[in-house]
Amino acid sequence: MSICIENEKKTTSLLNKNLVSDTIIYFGGRIEEYKGVDIFINNLKKFTIQIYGKWNEKLLQLKKELELKNNITLLESVIF
Repeated sequence: MSICIENEKKTTSLLNKNLVSDTIIYFGGRIEEYKGVDIFINNLKKFTIQIYGKWNEKLLQLKKELELKNNITLLESVIF
């Protein structure tokens, strides 16, 4: 699993109040229950979020909910 935060100001802390709407959060890896991807449903609305990975079948409903969010892009990929 990897999470990368990209911002023009090179800010890497989610707690920093100077983060702006052009911040992109990347999540990559197998999407499993214990990894906390559900945080993206109601939190971090001011960020652009990109999630790349293979989804656990138990999380397909969560995936459908996230697909409806304007700030979230999902790309399913095969992890070897």
